[in-house]
Amino acid sequence: MSYKKYLVKQHDMTDCAAACLATVCMYYKKEITITKLRDILGTDIKGTTLKGLEDGAKRLGFDTRAIRVDKQGFMSKYTLPAIAHVITDEGLSHFVVIHRVKKDKVIILDPAKGVEKKEIDEFFKNFDGIFLLMVPNNEFSSGKNKSGSMLSKFISLLLPQRALFIYSIIASVILTVLGIASSFFNKILMDEILPYGLKNQLKIFVIGFLVLGVTQIILSSIRQHMLLYLSQKIDIPLLLGYFKHVYKLPMQFFTTRKVGDILTRFSDAFTIKNVLTSISLSLIKVVQAIKK
Repeated sequence: MSYKKYLVKQHDMTDCAAACLATVCMYYKKEITITKLRDILGTDIKGTTLKGLEDGAKRLGFDTRAIRVDKQGFMSKYTLPAIAHVITDEGLSHFVVIHRVKKDKVIILDPAKGVEKKEIDEFFKNFDGIFLLMVPNNEFSSGKNKSGSMLSKFISLLLPQRALFIYSIIASVILTVLGIASSFFNKILMDEILPYGLKNQLKIFVIGFLVLGVTQIILSSIRQHMLLYLSQKIDIPLLLGYFKHVYKLPMQFFTTRKVGDILTRFSDAFTIKNVLTSISLSLIKVVQAIKK
């Protein structure tokens, strides 16, 4: 459904308020990162307060009003989306976006769980009645996040190694041609040489087949070494760039986040590295798939 495209998922447990505000911004066609919103809202290791969320929304150009509603008041016609404060089943404070209320159901954009549709009575088991209404004013400005896409970042990592990448593709093409030639060798051997007992041609074909096989093994080994080297050449600038970025971060970044969250982001750098390497290898393997 259309409302799913507005949902912004939280990075960790303390990001729910920032993710909710990012979701509301997305509804009004404004893209903004959770990292930037954490700074605007004053999020720390304990999360974000309602006042911090309201003040941050005003800084972005929203007119806000925090109210407390009961079940009857909740069914009134408010401007949505709005942000609601709930208590999770585990007893934790949490923010969610109320996207729509219709009849006896409420559509919730939960930054932790995703899109949910609940009965009003079920929702009120966790809802504590605090509701933050938000409407953009003249100071609000829509726009996309200017940070580069994942594709552009991938290309910037791959471009310095374009020669190695091209050599790997050429090796894959040659291996594909050799594989096709090997199939023809087998066809001629089975259909023409063996049935008619052509011993002289058999010797030539055996020698040619051995040369072809050895060439394939050697070229395949060379290609494999090139791919491993390419993987290393992508790994180094990616991880070094990550370390440089972390080194330049202000102390506030570390004091407002738990150690586990920072370690998770470090682990994510390795995940991104594996994805980028996998994409590179897949592009090369596509060439080999032609012979299949």
